[in-house]
Amino acid sequence: SCFSKKLFFWLFESRSNPSQDPLILWLNGGPGCSSMTGLFLENGPCTINRNGTDTELNPYSWNTQANLLFVDQPAGAGFAMGPPVTNGSFEAADDLYLALQNFFEKHDQYRSKDFYITGESYAGHYIPAIAHKIWRENVRGVEPNIPLRGIAIGNGWMKAAVQVLHYPEMAFQSGTAPHVITRKEYLSMSRQMVSCSKMISSCLESNGDKE
Repeated sequence: SCFSKKLFFWLFESRSNPSQDPLILWLNGGPGCSSMTGLFLENGPCTINRNGTDTELNPYSWNTQANLLFVDQPAGAGFAMGPPVTNGSFEAADDLYLALQNFFEKHDQYRSKDFYITGESYAGHYIPAIAHKIWRENVRGVEPNIPLRGIAIGNGWMKAAVQVLHYPEMAFQSGTAPHVITRKEYLSMSRQMVSCSKMISSCLESNGDKE
């Protein structure tokens, strides 16, 4: 039952105008990564100092202009608890939708604010799934209505069998950044990517999972 699962969240008010600024949900990927990675290493209000002994202000945090919500999901990732363990992005979307309903019921001040879902990596699967779930339930008139206004996906892990084919070129001659591998490494990677892509497709098909 989804009711035996417990997702974990951390909410940070905007440093600018929390009563007017939008609410942004951040999801890390994996699958299985904690969104605390994003909180402490990317766009959260603070980061861990070099010595690992304290936190320090993150001048690039998104909560300079928005209310920021980090959620560990699905059950089993980070501080999110099961059982049962979530099986697939659509089940994860069902669980996260229930969690968001509870959030907006208990924190109803956010029901009048624009809501955006953002994330990276395997969140390229999570985000479209939860966005579609929200849209569908809003159309049905389910309350509370979740005021979703948009989504954003960075470096999305969406179609692995296709994406891996382009990794060597991206790392060696992206055209937008210095190369991070040697030509020898590039040629070696290029020779392996087709077989990697085939193995990924075979793995997904054998598990009945087209994600």
